[in-house]
Amino acid sequence: MAKQNRTRFALLGLLASESLTGYEMKKKIDGSLNHFWKISFGQIYPTLNVLVEAGEVEGEEENGSTRYKLTEAGRMALTGWLRQVPDELPVQKNELLLKLFFSRHEDHRETIKKLEKHEQLLTARLEVYEQIELSLMESCGSSPDLPYWLLTVRHGIAVTEAGLDWCRQSITFMKE
Repeated sequence: MAKQNRTRFALLGLLASESLTGYEMKKKIDGSLNHFWKISFGQIYPTLNVLVEAGEVEGEEENGSTRYKLTEAGRMALTGWLRQVPDELPVQKNELLLKLFFSRHEDHRETIKKLEKHEQLLTARLEVYEQIELSLMESCGSSPDLPYWLLTVRHGIAVTEAGLDWCRQSITFMKE
């Protein structure tokens, strides 16, 4: 699969449900997508400009802001992208793993401290994901998007639980 600007598709996906201003998009991103797909505020407007130029999004002035909506061309682009099956695993940058890889060069107690801190961070993240899941179940029960939103939050829960298990095993391993 050719490398694509996937931020484009994230914005098209947001606009598939409703028209939004750039500011409203950033709020939605921070409340949902940001847990698995980082998009900075500085990426939104340049990407929206590209989408407008491509005819995939239209902007309409409203109370001093531009409200964007998906065009038929945008819906077709989103649908085409959704049909593509990813054929490789994503590569993720992970500073903790990078540091652990080279941790022979420090006291093993420092390594344990890093792992314990990571365990704390993962525990807090798990609580957030579990709260998101509960909130979705309570407030979005009739939304046709709910099953798909649950897929993503449950992935986050599963990965975080696996990370916690790895952390605990690693701490025990380093203490032996």
